[in-house]
Amino acid sequence: MWVKALWSREYEQSRLFFWAVPVVHFLALGFQRMNRWLFTELAVVNVRLQQIGHARIPFQEAYGNGEYETTGRLWLLLAMFVLALVQLGTERKNGSQELLFALPYSRRQIYMHKWLLGAALLTATVVLNTAIDMILVLNSPISGYFSLTYHLAELGYTWLTLLAIYSLVLFVGTITGTVAFQMVLSLVLFILPAGLIMILRSSLEVQGFDVVRPYDGDIGLSAWHDRLIDWLSLTTYLTADYDRLTWLKALVMLLLLAAALTCGMLAYERNRAENNGKLMVFSGWELALRIGFVVCISMIAGLFVSELVGFSKRIGYDIGLVAGFVLSTLAIRRLTRMRFHL
Repeated sequence: MWVKALWSREYEQSRLFFWAVPVVHFLALGFQRMNRWLFTELAVVNVRLQQIGHARIPFQEAYGNGEYETTGRLWLLLAMFVLALVQLGTERKNGSQELLFALPYSRRQIYMHKWLLGAALLTATVVLNTAIDMILVLNSPISGYFSLTYHLAELGYTWLTLLAIYSLVLFVGTITGTVAFQMVLSLVLFILPAGLIMILRSSLEVQGFDVVRPYDGDIGLSAWHDRLIDWLSLTTYLTADYDRLTWLKALVMLLLLAAALTCGMLAYERNRAENNGKLMVFSGWELALRIGFVVCISMIAGLFVSELVGFSKRIGYDIGLVAGFVLSTLAIRRLTRMRFHL
């Protein structure tokens, strides 16, 4: 149920974003389109039009295959990332979360108003700047290549991808105890899945396992390995050009959105304010953090030492693995027992 008081509170806390985010998106999308086609010498425009006419898919060439949309997506990501930090992390830092929980509203209502404000800001920004971009194209030298399908596809994909990642960062804020660690863990999630596969592959290769050796067939293990890394990286979805937008990518983002929103809501309802200042506010997530930290640092240490030991990479890896295990275990144990005020 919509509550005006909660909405007003969230808006006041994030008012600057409602003015800055649409402007930033316009500078990355519409303004760049204007620079290319409206603020350029006629001779240069004619050369570009000739290149479009000889392209395999002219309308895609006219739009630059989505390069401006990709740039706008990355700038919007930064804005939504910061918004998620402000909405949850700063409340813990300034102590206003306890007061918020004392209000006569359920935590689910509070969390949904936060998420809906972010969703509303993203929706308004993407729709507004897509409309401006459409008007610019229709009044530019490439008006003959105007494609409503192109604009709608880019709008829908950008909206879904950014809303999914925003929901993920917001979820991370519900399980972390500081705004600094919310930021760090969110950034780690951008590289963790693909990075972990690469570290594991390198570790197995040091031990003598050729995990990407092709087998007889059309697609080798190496191809599947590269494809898996590609699909598990959020960067792949953010930087996808127009010709790489697929329904499968959209489905993956939709599943991420549903999972992040559901998990975030459930975690916020069970939030333990007394653990604010710790790395993690839930013991279960703290255990997962410890295990993940120790495993990754141990393998990285093993790979590092294996490059230093000349007589045997395998022995060097084992030495580094053990040393990394001991040091990372001591470090994460100390870190999870500390309270931070960041």
